[in-house]
Amino acid sequence: MKPHAFVAMPFGSKPGQDGARIDFDAVYRDLLKPAIEAAGLEVFRADEEQAAGDIKADMFQELLIADLVVVDLTLDNPNVWYELNEKNQEV
Repeated sequence: MKPHAFVAMPFGSKPGQDGARIDFDAVYRDLLKPAIEAAGLEVFRADEEQAAGDIKADMFQELLIADLVVVDLTLDNPNVWYELNEKNQEV
């Protein structure tokens, strides 16, 4: 079984601090995911979840089982900060 990486980051396209749009889906798809997979890890981002369920419980489970958590703090995103805080509580 490969080590598991969880990526916490914004989804979709959002304006950066300078007003320029950042396509976070492209950053994940084209940069982060291929790099993490090339390092030999299975990678998962919350929007890839296919099964219905409790989003919060699923996120906690991912944080608990992850061998690596990658957090994108480009924007001041409350959901990403929450996930980061939960990972720190676990340590």
